[in-house]
Amino acid sequence: MKKRGSILLVVVLMLSAILAACGGSSGSADDKEVTIEFMHSSVEKERLDVIKELVAKFEKENPNIKVKQVPVEEDAFNTKVVTLARSGKLPAVLEVSQDFAKVMDKDKLIDQAAVKDVIKEVGEDSYYEGALNLVRSEDGKSYIGVPLTGWVQGIWYDKKALAAANFEEPKNWNDILTIAKHFTNKANKKYGIAIPTAEGAMAEQAFSQFALSNEANVLDAKGDITIDTKEMKQALTFYQELSKYTMPGSNDVTEIKDAFMNGTAPMAMYSTYILPAVFTDGDPSNVGFIIPEEKRKKQYMEPFQH
Repeated sequence: MKKRGSILLVVVLMLSAILAACGGSSGSADDKEVTIEFMHSSVEKERLDVIKELVAKFEKENPNIKVKQVPVEEDAFNTKVVTLARSGKLPAVLEVSQDFAKVMDKDKLIDQAAVKDVIKEVGEDSYYEGALNLVRSEDGKSYIGVPLTGWVQGIWYDKKALAAANFEEPKNWNDILTIAKHFTNKANKKYGIAIPTAEGAMAEQAFSQFALSNEANVLDAKGDITIDTKEMKQALTFYQELSKYTMPGSNDVTEIKDAFMNGTAPMAMYSTYILPAVFTDGDPSNVGFIIPEEKRKKQYMEPFQH
């Protein structure tokens, strides 16, 4: 199914429908002003600026509805949701991942009827079929979230830098490691690849993609723990070795993006959220993208919903 419209359209309709389902205002002069909280994990300034613009436009079109942003760091987000839920202060609208939405639904923290109303208001055929399948309730009769946005993670690379060193596009673990070794010159503060080394969600996401590409997983199809396998040990060993060729210290979102954008590293493990910086400050035609591959090519992606 072809997805129509933009993110702005989805956000505006999503907020409008939820408010209507909760008895909110349509914006007439006699209506009482309604304030809702919108909790999300986009704490970076450039993302906050975009959301601020969207909220301002929405409030202009709906003068009796005010939206209060509640930005929360990604690593603290899930814990914050649990804490607020226990105190009965959970915001009306949240940006959550597909996986965490299932947890919230299991704990009966999601109003499936309101979510279904939103999707019906927008129109089910406005979404890709795959996106709707990801957010269907367990019984298949409703939805646990409204698909809004998503990202795909992989390795971004500088085409000219690799070509100048006679490297082709990396295809597998060995290619990635070989290129990372070649470009690392710690004395000159140059590194082969920027990958997360800080304890947190991004490091977990990056390592998971390598592990899955080697057919290593924490659980098997039966739900049994399979972390102590040859494939998992290989993935851990590889990530440890690769980390020798990234910047020293604790690297997270900002450090990785900056290292790639300023030429400190010709490769970076990052999601498609890097694209705004590439189009604003870089050269899109010089940036390549690959999915890490070993035994198989494995994407790591995270759809977000409200």
